Amino acid sequence: MESPTKTRTGFTLAGSGVIIPGSEGIFGSGEFGDFTRGKENVYEAFTPKFGVSYDVTDDAMIFANVAQGFRTGGINIGAARNLTTGEEDPPDFDPDTAWSYELGIKSSWWESQLIVNLTGFVIIWDDIQAEVGGVGPAVTRNLGEARSAGFELEFEGRPIEGLTLRSSVSFVDSRITEDVFVDDPDINANNNVKSGNTLQAPPWQASFSAQYGFPITGGLDGFLFGSASYTDDTVSGPTNVDQDRKTDAYWIMNVRLGVEGEGWGLYVYANNLLSEYAVVETDILQTYIIRPRMIGVNFRMGFSGAELSVPEFMGGGR
Repeated sequence: MESPTKTRTGFTLAGSGVIIPGSEGIFGSGEFGDFTRGKENVYEAFTPKFGVSYDVTDDAMIFANVAQGFRTGGINIGAARNLTTGEEDPPDFDPDTAWSYELGIKSSWWESQLIVNLTGFVIIWDDIQAEVGGVGPAVTRNLGEARSAGFELEFEGRPIEGLTLRSSVSFVDSRITEDVFVDDPDINANNNVKSGNTLQAPPWQASFSAQYGFPITGGLDGFLFGSASYTDDTVSGPTNVDQDRKTDAYWIMNVRLGVEGEGWGLYVYANNLLSEYAVVETDILQTYIIRPRMIGVNFRMGFSGAELSVPEFMGGGR
């Protein structure tokens, strides 16, 4: 399909002021008065998708998919120019496109008591967008060609009545495959991002969950749910070639207990049960972490096709 998109940004400044020399930004330097500034970009794309599947047996199917994705370009509002060196950030960035290729199998065993799915994939980007260090604040740039390849394996089992077990494991190797040189603000140098071999994607991820449902009394059911997820270590940002901003691997565990009646439910939960201190992303200025342990209660009630959820009562901490 063809999908035209439009990106527009702008601002109006009233009064007067002074721009600090050496950090021109998009305003210019020196004194300024009232003015309005804006920019508009229009992008169009054709994004085809193809798929085929074949039933090997009544309980097994193989499939293949090919699709093209498109991400609109944009405008770097924080683009800057160093008045001393003359170095400039790009004022905007182009769209990027990606072709994805999937090949997999879906299967069920023992009257659907066990489901096993396996998918392999390759994604090839052209002009991939990424946030990198700039003359001033971080800006988005096009970093050329990139590739991701990996697989995902999924299991779902129902060994006894009321018990559902699920697990998945995935691996991905993501890297920039073209020589592109951009600034690394951590070491104040111009680096080839191809050396970093990272698109900020954890190589290994896994998840496990179990849910057991049971009747309590007529019209009243209960369930107990628990899950654990693993995220591998990774490098934060494609320009971080020396890998000094590497996030560590971590596990997160959640539990939930619920009671449900006709049209209502009461749930008690604990997210990040062990209060794991997990860094999901870090850059030269900030670090983003998983929320610490959160314990809460939620009440849900539905009527006449509508649903009312009472605000959750939460408490947390390490």
